[in-house]
Amino acid sequence: MDVDKSGHVSAQGSAGNIPVTDGGWLTPSEIAELRDSIHFTRTPDSVAACCIPRHAFLFYDATGHYLGYLDVCFECGCADIFPQPPRNGQLSWIDWNRQVIGKIVEDHHLGPLEPAGG
Repeated sequence: MDVDKSGHVSAQGSAGNIPVTDGGWLTPSEIAELRDSIHFTRTPDSVAACCIPRHAFLFYDATGHYLGYLDVCFECGCADIFPQPPRNGQLSWIDWNRQVIGKIVEDHHLGPLEPAGG
């Protein structure tokens, strides 16, 4: 996923441009749930190698200035966050609650959690 300085989103896949769907603003309770569902932990002993996040949350300040994003992959469980926060030793893996984030994705009608055939 690419986000320019003004916060415009574009995504590239192996087949070219990927459509980006705007799911609207999160409610204050969804923001709290999202924050509570993300933690940093140790990298698991085994990790799936796909990591092709298909769902992203973009963050803006009150003036509309782009701040960063959280990408998640429901297929393998990986996640990416930008900007990267300071790391605490070995706690470098983003652990996220699939149920909580999945509910937010579904409530905003943002497509299937896993790709067709997944």
